[in-house]
Amino acid sequence: IKELERILFDGGERGTYEHYQKVYDGEPLGKFIRGIVGLDIEVAQEHFSEFLNQGTFNANQIKFIDTIIQYLNQNGTIDKNLLDKPPFDDAHEEGILK
Repeated sequence: IKELERILFDGGERGTYEHYQKVYDGEPLGKFIRGIVGLDIEVAQEHFSEFLNQGTFNANQIKFIDTIIQYLNQNGTIDKNLLDKPPFDDAHEEGILK
């Protein structure tokens, strides 16, 4: 992220990181960029597959992670307060809290 900041904010024509933070109300740069470009679904699913191979998960847990991936693909970011609301609570009404 530091290198990206160096590239994006030259202190001149492109402005400063401090100005960016002021304009975007302190939103982290990584979150801002993911909100614009979304998530590479194939890469996410590949990493998810590696994650699954490291443990034993039930169908609801797998569906929950896949729902997160799909949501991130469409929206770029996710607010943790959404994890106990639809569509994340489809497998159980308490969502991640169960």
